[in-house]
This record gives sequence, C-alpha cells and structure tokens, in this order.
Amino acid sequence: MEDNRSGVPASDPASGPDAPASANAPRPSPVGPLRNDPFLQPGMKSLGRLIGPAIAVGVVGGLAGLLYLKALWLLQRLIWFHGAIGWPQLAVLLLAGALAGWLPLLLGDPGGVDLLVDNIHVLGGPRDIRQLRSLLPVSLICIAAGGAAGPEAPLVQTTGSLGTWLADRLKLSLSDRRILTITGMAAGF
Repeated sequence: MEDNRSGVPASDPASGPDAPASANAPRPSPVGPLRNDPFLQPGMKSLGRLIGPAIAVGVVGGLAGLLYLKALWLLQRLIWFHGAIGWPQLAVLLLAGALAGWLPLLLGDPGGVDLLVDNIHVLGGPRDIRQLRSLLPVSLICIAAGGAAGPEAPLVQTTGSLGTWLADRLKLSLSDRRILTITGMAAGF
C-alpha cells in the first residue's frame, strides 16, 4: 500500500508519524521551476516571431560555413599543387604573409571575434558587415597557406554578422537582434 502524497510505501519507517517533517512535506511540482523560464513568460511575444528568422539564419550560416570550407579546400589544393617543399614552400608562405598584411590595408580592418562579442553587449551585434570584405580572403589565405588559426573564428564572425544583418533588415529590437546574432554565431561554429 502506498501513501498517495509521496509515492513511498506506507510501511516505510521514513514516512511514519516519527519521520522528520521534511520527509512528509509535499514534493514541489516539477513544473514549478518552469514558471521562471523567460521563454514561457507572456511578455515574450517576439519568440514566435524569431523562429522563422532563426531558422533562416541557421540555414544560411550552415551554407556559408560549407562554402567557406569548400573554398578553403580548393585554395589549399591550388597553393600546394605539387606538395611544395623547400624554396617553393618558402615563397608560398612569404606571399601569403604579404597578402595577409596588404589586404586589410586595402579592404579595411577585419575586426575580430572579441570585437563582435563586445558589440553584442553594446549594439546587439557587429557595427558593420563590410568587415567581412577583408576577413574572408585574409583568413582563407592564411589558413590555406598553413597558418596556425582555424576556420572557427572567421566562420563565427561571418555567420554572426549575417544574423545581425537579417535582424537589421527586419527592424528587430535590440534583444531580438542579439538573439539572431548569437544564433548566427552558433550556426558558424
């Protein structure tokens, strides 16, 4: 036989009259903590509005990542066409370093993920998507030539910027803009 309140058998000494008060106390409802979840609050009207844009940012971010990795693969095959060793390898590295230094001067500062994160807190996302003009070619050249960086940081910055761009076009609030920016960053990672 079970006690209906706690689900503990009635013969259990922990549920008898001599049991501590906490053993006989009603258990909290498992739904109780969900009442504090901001996504379930009535004031979160924008959640439904963000599902479509968030899916779009995720799909576009995933495709951008796929295109970036494919371009990186092709560029690596182009640069290292014969497994260059010795002087050709040195020439490739010097040319890649020169391009990585010259392109930001020509196309503008590529920014960085740290700047993107700072801007999320202040502006809700990056200031300008034009930073991608130099970020993409510089990162592709550096990584393809054998640089120590990986594709994660440029992809996170690129797809986060795409999320912010879409939020700007939809004229979303600052908090919704942050959500789409972070959604884009997650898609790129």
